Amino acid sequence: MIIHTDSDNPKPIEKKVQELILNKLFFKVDDEQIFIDKENFISLILFDIIAIAVGGYDIDEALKVALEIQPHYKAAPDTKRNELVEAAEQFAIEVDAYYHYLDSKNEQIDDDTIYDGVSYILNSDDELVTKRLHEVMMQAIERKVPEMDDPKFDRESLIDSFANQVRFIASNETIDEAVEEAYYEYASYIEVGLFTKPYLKKEFERFAPLAQDEINAYKMALSLQNQNAEIGMILATVKQILQLA
Repeated sequence: MIIHTDSDNPKPIEKKVQELILNKLFFKVDDEQIFIDKENFISLILFDIIAIAVGGYDIDEALKVALEIQPHYKAAPDTKRNELVEAAEQFAIEVDAYYHYLDSKNEQIDDDTIYDGVSYILNSDDELVTKRLHEVMMQAIERKVPEMDDPKFDRESLIDSFANQVRFIASNETIDEAVEEAYYEYASYIEVGLFTKPYLKKEFERFAPLAQDEINAYKMALSLQNQNAEIGMILATVKQILQLA
């Protein structure tokens, strides 16, 4: 059960749910995709999420809702429809969370249970957690990889590879299990035979002691995720452990 800190001044559950989604979007939206103020941008996305959920995942119904929320789009409904199609794909988890809220309210579920259900859906975004943790691991490992003048030395690719190794090792009980996961993941997009299991095992065994701090921090992140911690809290904890700004 999530403990709410505003019990003396409770907010309507609808507002609480929308705040949960906005907080999630803050970490989900890539900054390089934004050309306006970020808070304004994610608020616009929230409108689309609400419209799709209220429309029951039907884009045509969602468009009707969206045009009521944002009447200025009535002059260009096709533009709004395209935005809704894109939002339905990119923010499917957030739409599911808001739909869960609407459905639960209709079933007269109590507010605390609704809040916890919405929070669980939003925080079970494994793809986002993996993506953001990878970025944090790259930031941490970057401090350990020296700069070199050799044009053949691809520092960025090396850091990216090391960050992946952290994930594989932290996500598995043993090096052998980490090697198995890495081998089958690499096999899906790297030339067959380029990485063998013995080679990967040797690399992982050599790398693990050098990246123990990063591996332990990643394990902590996975533990927090299993406890349904908010993504922002997970990232903040990992950065604190690794002493990242």
